[in-house]
Amino acid sequence: MAFNVAQCTYKFLNDEMEVDYPDKELVFCKDMAYALDAKYELLPKGYRRTFLIRNPYRVFPSYKKLLGKLMESIAGTKEFRFCDLQPPMLAKNYCFQEQYELMTYVQERGLESNPIIIDADDLLTNPTSIMRQYCELLGIPFSETMLEWPSGTEIIKSWKGARELLLGNLHEAGGYYDVAMKSTRFHQPTEMPKREDLSEDILKCVDHSMPYYQKMYDLRFKP
Repeated sequence: MAFNVAQCTYKFLNDEMEVDYPDKELVFCKDMAYALDAKYELLPKGYRRTFLIRNPYRVFPSYKKLLGKLMESIAGTKEFRFCDLQPPMLAKNYCFQEQYELMTYVQERGLESNPIIIDADDLLTNPTSIMRQYCELLGIPFSETMLEWPSGTEIIKSWKGARELLLGNLHEAGGYYDVAMKSTRFHQPTEMPKREDLSEDILKCVDHSMPYYQKMYDLRFKP
């Protein structure tokens, strides 16, 4: 059910998300806040919005490692200054500011009086509690089957998404989703990276992003 990325305009996505799906009980869409490029008036109607946050100390080292594989494949080097990357490789304000601004917008416009915010470490540490609360907030039944799943890529066949992103995992420099596709359940979070172990370009992104992350973290629902 993949589509060509050239089709992926804001109007196309709005049409896809606002159309009726009579054979579906639930429609779930995942995207990055910065991809909206502050075009908030184009937010699809009829949806509840969930903000999944993750500590910047985890996000940026992981993302740089991923991009390093791609850079080595394309340019023959892993040496690059991460914080200097331009969109779409890296959001102008490093993603967290964009996410916070989107959350503020939906609050101020009454689209979400109490936005649902989930921290990734909370989800990994207490998946049953978080998923049970999440389902209750959305008014959908919770099932223990949400906590385990078969490994493999079969599930992708039922997703709608840009072909280029779905195939990215197959590229020689890809492997973007390997861990997720090989998993069968939630795993406990790994140890938090230490500040002294991070490079200067990563710390620039971390320090810019931490205040926005912390504001959302304080509003998250807890296990």
